[in-house]
This record gives sequence, C-alpha cells and structure tokens, in this order.
Amino acid sequence: MNVLKKIGLVLLFVAPLALALQLTLNYIEENKLEGRAVSELLKKEMEFRTQQKKQAANKPLVECTDSLALKAGLKPKGLLPTGLKAIWAVNDGERLASTLSDEVSRQDGVVWNGCYVDLVAVRDEVVAFQLVLEAGGAGQHDLHVSMSELSHQDGHKINNDFYLPGGDEADISNSVGRRIEVFREEFLRVKESSRGLYFDEQRQHILPMGNWADILTPVSVADAFKPLDLAAGRIQPYWVDIYVPRGTPAGSYYGWLSVVTPSSGERYQVPVRLYVAELELPRQFSLQTLAYLADSRQIRRRHGVESGTPEYAQLLKRYQQMLHRHRLDLVVDKPVRRADQAVADMLSGTIFRADQGYEGPGEGVGTKMLFTQLNTTSKATLQGDIKSWQGWFKRNKLPWSAAVYSIMDEPSEEDYPTVIAHAAWAHEVRPRIKTFLTEKINNALLRRKKPEYIDVWSMPAALSGYDQQSILDRQKAGAEVGVYNGYAPATGTALIDDYAVAMRTWGWAAHKFGLDSWYFWDIAYWHQKRANRATDLWNDPLTYSSGLFGGSAENVGNGDGSLLYPGEDKLFPASDRSFAGPVASIRLKNWRRGVQDYELLKMATAKGYGTQVNQLVQKMIPKALFESEEGEAVSWSQQGVLWERARRELIRLMLAKKP
Repeated sequence: MNVLKKIGLVLLFVAPLALALQLTLNYIEENKLEGRAVSELLKKEMEFRTQQKKQAANKPLVECTDSLALKAGLKPKGLLPTGLKAIWAVNDGERLASTLSDEVSRQDGVVWNGCYVDLVAVRDEVVAFQLVLEAGGAGQHDLHVSMSELSHQDGHKINNDFYLPGGDEADISNSVGRRIEVFREEFLRVKESSRGLYFDEQRQHILPMGNWADILTPVSVADAFKPLDLAAGRIQPYWVDIYVPRGTPAGSYYGWLSVVTPSSGERYQVPVRLYVAELELPRQFSLQTLAYLADSRQIRRRHGVESGTPEYAQLLKRYQQMLHRHRLDLVVDKPVRRADQAVADMLSGTIFRADQGYEGPGEGVGTKMLFTQLNTTSKATLQGDIKSWQGWFKRNKLPWSAAVYSIMDEPSEEDYPTVIAHAAWAHEVRPRIKTFLTEKINNALLRRKKPEYIDVWSMPAALSGYDQQSILDRQKAGAEVGVYNGYAPATGTALIDDYAVAMRTWGWAAHKFGLDSWYFWDIAYWHQKRANRATDLWNDPLTYSSGLFGGSAENVGNGDGSLLYPGEDKLFPASDRSFAGPVASIRLKNWRRGVQDYELLKMATAKGYGTQVNQLVQKMIPKALFESEEGEAVSWSQQGVLWERARRELIRLMLAKKP
C-alpha cells in the first residue's frame, strides 16, 4: 500500500472526528455554554467515537461477498455481539469440538456461503443445520439464540404457532405446531477412546480424545439450567431442526436466526432460506428401525417416577414420540399380563396424533413390532402365552403381524438346539407368531421346508459370516433380514468419538444391500448392571467398559447403548435439567438423517432412476458390511458436506431441475 493510500485511509477515519471536535469547540465558543452543557456535548462525542470503534471491532470474520445474495438482501445484519469473533453455519453431518477444528470450515459452500443458511427439503422431512458462535479474546457470557418462522412470498409459512386445546404451552415435548426447534449443543469430555467391540484393532475411524458435542438440549431448558458462558477461543454450536409438514406448498421460504445479547441489546441476524421441493416422503416408514429399550427402570429411576403411575405413562409416551419423530420405532418386550392400553396405543398409532401432542413424520402410524415375552418353561407354557397374546391382539383390533417372539440374544452354537425347539413350538400355533433372532444366517438354523425357524434375522453389522446371496435367499424364502448395531469398518458406529455421519451410513447400507430392518441395542443403557455402576450421563460419556466388572478393559464404548439423555436425573441431582422428557443426541439426529436418505433413495429408484441411484450409493459407500475387510479404513467420506451434496443430488434427480 503506497503512502497516499495510507494517508487517505487515515483521513477517512480521522477527518470526521476532527471535524466533529472543531464544530463542538466552535459551538461552545459562540454560545458561551456553561460547563455542564460542554460536558454533555463531549460525552456524546465520546459515545460516537466508542460506537465507531465497536463497529470496527465487531466486523464479522466471515463476510458475505456473494453478489446475488447481496442483491437479494440475503446477508447478515446488525453487529456481532461484543466478545464474539465470528458466527457461521455448518451442515448437520459434522461433530464439533469445543475449539475450532481444522476439519471444519467456516464456509462449506453448501449450507453456508458466508451470506445465509441455504437448505433444501421435501415434505414430511426434517432438515437440520448447526449455527456456530466463536468467541474472541474476551469470551461471551450473555447470549440468546432464536429462530423466526419461515415465510413464502405467497403468504404460506412454516411457523411455530404452538396449539393444543387445553394444552400446556410450557410443555416443549409437545410437538404440535412446533416445526422449528433450536437446541444448545453440550460437550462431553472423552477421556478414554472407544475400542474393542466397535472398531477393528487399527481404529482408524475414531476421533481423538477431547471435548465433543453430542447432547442437544432445547435452548429454553439449557438457558434455564445455566446461562451461556463461552470462554475465550471456544466455540458454541446450536442445532436447528426444521420440520416441513405434509402438504406444504413448494417454493422458497425465508426467515432469520437471531443472536441477541439481552443486557446490551446487541442483535445479529443470519438469514435462512429453505427451498421446499415438490416431493413428499411416505407416511409409512419403509425401513423398519428398531430402537430397543431393554429396561424401563433406567428411565423411571432417572426421572423419579413409579411403574404403573400416570406420570410414568406420560413420560414413556414422550420417549416414544421423540423416537417416532425421528422415524424410529421404540421397541419394548412385554409379558402378556403387562400388555396395557399404553401398549395398544403405541401399536395402533393413537399416541402419534395431534390430540396426543404429536406432529411430525408418521402421524397416526403405529409401531410395527412388539417383543412378546413368552414363558419358555415348557412347550405348553410357551404356546399358552402365544394364545393369550392372540386374544389380546384380537380384542384391541391390532395387526397380529406386529407380534414378534425374540427367541434369544446372540446365541452360541450350544444354544442352537434350544433356539430351534422354541421356534418350532411357536410355529405350531396358528396364526403363526414371527420369530426374531440376533445372529448371522447359519445353516444350522435353517430348514429345507417351510416354515422357517427364523422369520426375522437381525445379523451383527460385522465383516464376515454372510454375503449378499444369503440375504436374498432368506428373503426369497419369506424371511425378513436386517442387521443390528454398528462396527467399523463395516458400518459407522453409534459412539460419541466417531464422526457425526457414522450412523447416517446405516440408511445407505440398508438400501445398498436391500435390508428390511436395522436394530439398535440400547437407547437407555444408563446403568452398567454387571459393574453396578450408574453413569452421570451429562458429564461422563463412558457408558460401557468391560474393565469395570473385573475383566480386561478391551471393550470400551463412549455412548454405547445411549442415544438419549434424561431431562431429569434424580441419581445425579447436579445434572438434573428439570425437564420431564428425553433429550436427543447428535447421533440420534444422524440416524434420522440416514433413514430419511433411505426414503429418498427408494423414491428415486421407484421413479425410474435406479441406475443413477446405484451409482450414487456406490460412490458414497463403496464398501460396507461383508464387503469390508478387517484393518482397512472406512470407505465412505466422514465429511458431512459431501453427504449433503449427495442428498441434494437425489432431490435434483427426481425434480429434473436444480432447486
């Protein structure tokens, strides 16, 4: 920069101040003002100078330079709150650390270009993104984040007008009218890396130890529990969910994200554009997703409610609705003596209606599967329980196809004779109950003639013991075939120290191999039974370790068996958020994203784009399940932005035009 330019810049900023001072002195001299008046004028002048400095200091680190966005007015407005260095957005497939990682760009070019949040959705889909606040040297301790409604130029809106006759507006677990939700992301410190059951020995697919975001607390709950305290150099991400109701008119919708400092009145607003495509996900869930609750006592203990009470019934309904809104089915196992109206309402879909406080995917669609506990003392007791179940299903006018007998969990070869005997006993009763088994397809468990011993296979998401032909053969024979849990490099895992897209891969793998279901154990493994150790879930990510109950610590899982967090915690009062319901995780959101992707893949195939879909699937997930080999790196990209691009390619394919 030459000398003249430097002088010009100095004059640009100094000249107005010098002129203002000279005018002030002239005014004082001419009017011979008293000292008090002089003080007032000088005070105003100092305020002017302070404001000028503030504007310079609060200039955004991420600037909007897109000419089209600027022309359309799609640029942030206002000043950055004092103490912040930058505000930007990122897609929902990134897991963020408490300090900025080199892997996360401030400008991903898809969801965020420095000007506005840019989203694409179809009807009956939930889309999400993350707003990131980055603190400067002073930190920030007084912020509030909110999201406006989204408006179409023709007057249509995607709003947040909560409504439920007689309902409690403070009940944020009620989703009726709540199409836009904002969550504060909370971090968990990973002190010991996951290993053993989840990754191969190379562990090439794991994030380093440190503070990683996973808990998504509704912003009103988070702010009430503890106001934001963002230390210097740290980042604070907020997660935003937007549900597009069925029947929403296609087109572009616009709104604002506001970051406000209540004490000073500073307000910084980020524009949001959502393009709603002329497409709609099916009301019925195509992929059977089984989110298993192994022990309901885990929920009752944390929330401090007793079994059989109205409070527990309401609480369990909130957990069921939370999962259903993520296109997942809560699966429980019940003896017939405990099959109450709540179980019937879950299977019929009654609890997934507006009058029950539910709006979202699968409205009125019931859970497709119930694990029926059977008395296996003898053939007579087992068959007697089945007949009792048949009577219960008939009285409640429920489809018998939802009744499933889970024979045994991960049987050994020594257990096979028992598995076969119990399956044969069950199949003698007509109409037949479905038999379910978590095991690889095994010749020792097959029959040459119908009926099959196993009606629903749930195989471990591992590397060997089956192939594509074995899956097709069982499906041809009338059985359903799926997998359970996750193991890298065969699939992504469900662990906190895995990349955010890990569980998203499940939907793509399910489509690639034509699977019928994906089963996950457990959503609330909050107490390690063998170690008699309850986990402080809001502060400790380690939910499973074989070393805690006397063995070697070869199996360590951060977040294993825990996709949800309890909004109340009577076992750890310091962690109690005083919210009588579940709190979601980033892993749960990415499983939802994968399930929604599965629907898009299926829709595009049905519309005649099967070749292009297969090419895209092969590009995104070249090797998975039995195609993978021990010790190799995962075949898919762990960058969320690439997955978002692939998803949009599916939508463009079906629209035959760029949104």
